[in-house]
Amino acid sequence: MRQFSAQASRAAPPDRSAPAHSASGDVHTSASARTRASRPADRWEVYKWVGKCLSEWEHVEAALSRLYDVLLDKRSPSTAHRRYGEPRLFEDRTALVERAADRHFVTHPDEPLRIALLELLSRLRQASRQRDEIAHGLVIRMPSASAARTGRDDPDYALTSRLGLWRAEADDAPPKHAYAPVDLQRVALVFFSLALDVARHRRRIVRSMRPTP
Repeated sequence: MRQFSAQASRAAPPDRSAPAHSASGDVHTSASARTRASRPADRWEVYKWVGKCLSEWEHVEAALSRLYDVLLDKRSPSTAHRRYGEPRLFEDRTALVERAADRHFVTHPDEPLRIALLELLSRLRQASRQRDEIAHGLVIRMPSASAARTGRDDPDYALTSRLGLWRAEADDAPPKHAYAPVDLQRVALVFFSLALDVARHRRRIVRSMRPTP
């Protein structure tokens, strides 16, 4: 079986446009205020980008497990990977990495690198909440504005959370927040970038451990 680098084998990111962030930092559309594209979003387009987001997040997890392996300085990477995967919650897995980092930087002091790693873990925790929202979201048919104008119902679909659906003011009202395909595309790019950031930090830590000539 041919061996290859997981990072080198990755496809190019889906979109390089800048994500549209809400005040809380999430990438989403305010469904009631969203300007719809001329072509309504097909449900399969939503499903496709949900899958892309979740796949990109798995790259984040894989990169973080490799970083954890470096922090432990273990000769058996598979052991470290298994230990990283033991906690069920992402918050607990990042806490595991943070404890390993605390021990690592006692042996290999590098305060700027330690602070940068802690900041990265904080960003990952925030992003994981958005990943959970997408993973547990519902693809729903949105109320169609075109039906009132043309008399023809062109179904439009988006992803929302159960909470967003419950907060809708009426049964036929759109949820307060929903992800259109373009929003999911941007989230996938955010996750793609985070995986690269984790890999970059791993390489910085490896370089910092090498003895200076």
